[in-house]
Amino acid sequence: MALRTTKGLLKASEPRDGADVADEVEEQRPGNLRPNSFPTEGFSLEVDGKIKSQYATAEAATAAGAELKRKFPVIQVMIYDAAGKTRTLVDVAK
Repeated sequence: MALRTTKGLLKASEPRDGADVADEVEEQRPGNLRPNSFPTEGFSLEVDGKIKSQYATAEAATAAGAELKRKFPVIQVMIYDAAGKTRTLVDVAK
């Protein structure tokens, strides 16, 4: 007859040195958008039909889109304006 052993969960009764400080600080992370929804404010970078990042100004979004288009000329990069609900194609002049 074989003996069967089970593994139990071990919990520390008190936090280790330095661990209590890190546990008390909660960081705010940005919420992810649902896949079938669009942003409601600001400007977003849309790569091949998918929203990738958000920016406060159109200039920042256009600069990021132009840099991405320079690195990868095959992809389609558009700027989505949430207020106007319009898209603008980013094209890098050679």
